[in-house]
Amino acid sequence: MAWYDDGANLAWPNVLMIAGVAVLAPIFLPVVGAVLRPVVKGAVKAGLTVKDMAAGFVAEAGEQVSDLYAEAKAEHCAKPEAWGKPSVKWLSQLRQNGVLTGRGLGFQSLISPVDL
Repeated sequence: MAWYDDGANLAWPNVLMIAGVAVLAPIFLPVVGAVLRPVVKGAVKAGLTVKDMAAGFVAEAGEQVSDLYAEAKAEHCAKPEAWGKPSVKWLSQLRQNGVLTGRGLGFQSLISPVDL
């Protein structure tokens, strides 16, 4: 039995339903489109509003971080004498953890032998 032999056994109610949808589609699609268009347009407008708000929040956050960085840098560069020398306890802890011996976590460049 070939595939084209099944064509004669089509269910006629299904064929009539498909033909009815094909005939009525041009009538109902413009009506459905007219109803759905404002809904889709509103969703797009809401998305644009959310995007603009998010961009504003990100810009404000970036500006605040930039200001914070500038303040911290200014304070850091203003009074280096206020930092003081590292305490003996702190240096002994660094030696015990292997930071000063070269076995540590890669902080060797932060403390030069001149500071010791």
